[in-house]
Amino acid sequence: FSVLLFSGDISSSSGASGAASDGCSDAAKLVYVVSNENDLYSFKPDTLQFTRIGALNCRAGGLATPNNITVDRTGTAWVNYSDGSLFKVSTKDATCQSTPFQPLQHQFERFGMAFSANGPGAKEETLFVVGITGTTGSANDGQGLGKIDLGTFKLDLVGDFSGSLRRKGAEL
Repeated sequence: FSVLLFSGDISSSSGASGAASDGCSDAAKLVYVVSNENDLYSFKPDTLQFTRIGALNCRAGGLATPNNITVDRTGTAWVNYSDGSLFKVSTKDATCQSTPFQPLQHQFERFGMAFSANGPGAKEETLFVVGITGTTGSANDGQGLGKIDLGTFKLDLVGDFSGSLRRKGAEL
């Protein structure tokens, strides 16, 4: 299969306790990929083993396809589709749960995304996104950096990039 997108921390090894001192579950320490056939896989870098989890059946609009995936500390995947929708996805069985996220907030349609700890040693995290508009794949389709509050699903704009990176798309 060919890999469409991925998420995970390939530098970590999971601990026997299920959650190490960093607060991350074992599931959050794997790499996750979605194939062109919409199958979710986990990947263990130390054994080079892919494991099929299941098919993504998220109810995105029309012909929308997965655009990006990231995984939070609990091992839950978050998948952005090409129509701008955002789904919460189980890394245990690939089931999808819709979210109240409204596409096109601050003109963010598709986006690169990643979770980041809220500070050194913090176990709380924020979902950061870089907006990408249009379907041309042009590097000039960027909307800047934002963050999504997973309590309200409101996207707040942090700001555009500066200098030669202004209005450029990016992956996190």
